[in-house]
Amino acid sequence: MKRLSGVFVTVLLILFSCSGDSPDEKTEDDREQELEKGWELLSTDNYLMKYPKDWELDDSGDMGTEFILFNPSSSSESFKENINLLILPLGEKIRTLDEFVEVSEMQVATNLIDGKIVYSSRGKLNGMICHSMAYEGQVGLNSLRFEQFYISVGDAIYILTMTCLVDNYDRFSAVTNEIMATFKVKD
Repeated sequence: MKRLSGVFVTVLLILFSCSGDSPDEKTEDDREQELEKGWELLSTDNYLMKYPKDWELDDSGDMGTEFILFNPSSSSESFKENINLLILPLGEKIRTLDEFVEVSEMQVATNLIDGKIVYSSRGKLNGMICHSMAYEGQVGLNSLRFEQFYISVGDAIYILTMTCLVDNYDRFSAVTNEIMATFKVKD
């Protein structure tokens, strides 16, 4: 539990230092059209995702992330809306997706100022069973909204997170939902 709490704090630090509903699934033809309209493909041995060419990709692994995508249209000097991916191993204390979700939901109220869950539900993303959760809370001087997909594959949890200022959510949610809907763990 202590390790997962530390991971939650790490996620918050990643999101802060970068100073809706689940998206509909798309067909492969839709995704091919995205590449044609100016999107890039991020592909590794484990996963793939598409994103607009004007977004800044940081795949250096800083702060334990697989990548962080920064929105070039962020309106704040102190915070950039972003999407990032963490891959965490399941262990003795957290062994299933259900256990991970339960602990994550509890941590929203305990680790954020005025933290509240907007929604938390099970569904599918590109044929993969996933849990999606959105929550809001205060981190430092910023009121933030987080939208996450939790996907359990083998002995790991993939945590795909979008973070934005609450006031900017309506402005950025369409494109961030579209990006996150392209994420797929490879077989």
